[in-house]
Amino acid sequence: MRKHTRILDDTVSFSEVAEKFSEKMYFSDMGFIRVAAKLRNVLVHEKKDHSQELATPVEKVVQKMERIANELNAPEKVDQRFQQNVEAVSPTDTIKKVLQLVAEHGFSQFPVLGEKGEILGLLTENGITRWLSSEVCKESMIEFEEVKVHQILAHEESRKNMQIVGRHRLVNDIRKLFSDKNLLEAAIITQTGKKTEKPIGIITRWDLISNE
Repeated sequence: MRKHTRILDDTVSFSEVAEKFSEKMYFSDMGFIRVAAKLRNVLVHEKKDHSQELATPVEKVVQKMERIANELNAPEKVDQRFQQNVEAVSPTDTIKKVLQLVAEHGFSQFPVLGEKGEILGLLTENGITRWLSSEVCKESMIEFEEVKVHQILAHEESRKNMQIVGRHRLVNDIRKLFSDKNLLEAAIITQTGKKTEKPIGIITRWDLISNE
């Protein structure tokens, strides 16, 4: 944690380092680390009678601490878990095609790619639903074979629903992104995090939860 927070001064307590770490990074076991820090302080600084056992380590807790130590020493990168083939659409594709992809694959987010493969935006089920709602209010018939992706993408652009990240970003960084940005629906992975690069993976909030 000192390495991640760049606090190399040994006079700064473990508890302070842990708090700075939690501010800088999202870590699912932060609550456990805080409890361990408090217990450590009691054992190191307050225990006077060494014949008295204030805490007894159990195998499950030791294994958890070892796992946390491994995660801190070698944090997981997004391409280790989430690199995959990405189903993308173009601005000129019809909404009928998109809905067919939803039915076939169960996907709910689709990167929209331009002619050169650049990422133009993210088409989502939420965006399609908002568009449908606006069309229904007009009391007009909707021909899905005539509606193009770029028409719905305009509804998505008003919301910052995607973030492009490089393949070497840490998974915990992505957790923090979703924690800080309520409207974020997906993180799109490219080689170096540029929108001009081809998507090589995609991460949704559900992906992070279901892969824990």
